[in-house]
Amino acid sequence: FILGCVFTGITMSVLLPYGILIAFLIPLTLFLFKLNSIQISIIKNIFIGIGIVIGVFLITNPYILFSISDVIAESKFTSMDVQFRPSLNNYYYYLITVFKIHLGTLLWALSLLCVVISFYKPKKEELLILFPFVAGFILFGTSYPNYLLRFIFFLPFAVLIIGNGLLKILKIKKLIPFVLGIFALCFFYTMLYTLAHLRLFITDYARYTAGEWINTNISSGASIGLKEYPVAFRTPPFSFAKYKISVIDDITKYKGNLPDYFITGSFDWRFSSYEEMKDCLSDYYEEFKVFNKVPHIFNIKFDIKSQRLPPDYCYFNPTIIIWKVKQNLNIYNY
Repeated sequence: FILGCVFTGITMSVLLPYGILIAFLIPLTLFLFKLNSIQISIIKNIFIGIGIVIGVFLITNPYILFSISDVIAESKFTSMDVQFRPSLNNYYYYLITVFKIHLGTLLWALSLLCVVISFYKPKKEELLILFPFVAGFILFGTSYPNYLLRFIFFLPFAVLIIGNGLLKILKIKKLIPFVLGIFALCFFYTMLYTLAHLRLFITDYARYTAGEWINTNISSGASIGLKEYPVAFRTPPFSFAKYKISVIDDITKYKGNLPDYFITGSFDWRFSSYEEMKDCLSDYYEEFKVFNKVPHIFNIKFDIKSQRLPPDYCYFNPTIIIWKVKQNLNIYNY
């Protein structure tokens, strides 16, 4: 119990919502299993557990005690990016896109099935793995619906829920061969899905390849348009000093000579779609060069298709498109 509280405090120091969700398991565990027959003892243990969590959190984050005013100011600033907006669209996107990208299609479908199975006549132990999964889904689906990295919290609970669901089904002897077959299929599919994504990190990825191509194939002194100022993990790493760079957020409102080339990436249409980006640029530019790496292994491709991809997926596996101004276009945009 004490070790669990200590590691909960460490979890909270990594990301505050993680620790808060896990901390709720302390009273839930005590009430479910009635570790002490006297209710006063249960309440006392709850306070002890919460105290350990807060103590470990403050030990690992001592600046909170000495710079509380800076912490409050920083919290107000970051709250602009992390806003709690309950929305069915956000929950749907988190469930259908973020969850599926993390697990792969087969394991994703199996996990959803096992969540439903686990809710059928659940035991106390099942409630302990279902609570953080469901509560976390509601919290992060409300506040961080677009980010893959926040979903790391769910993975241990997703594995436990899948294991629990399969064990429940295995109690029906007639279904044992079916369950073992499904398990083997999911195992091999997920292994290939994981290895395909790992291969992205051992080869030159699209952003780097695009930067090399620009340096080699676009002549020095050419003008290049970008949607934003160059950012290390979003912009292709080309020699910026060789070119005339223009930052143009909306090409339709831009007044002046249109750049010879325009560079966009999947991060630029993360809240819309590639089609919308193309509609916006197609009056002025034509698609000239595309850099994109589809995760694959043994000629098996896992093409992640979504109307809008999570921004952090665009960081490590982006699509980079280089557009060239149309030849028959008056290059001055009025």
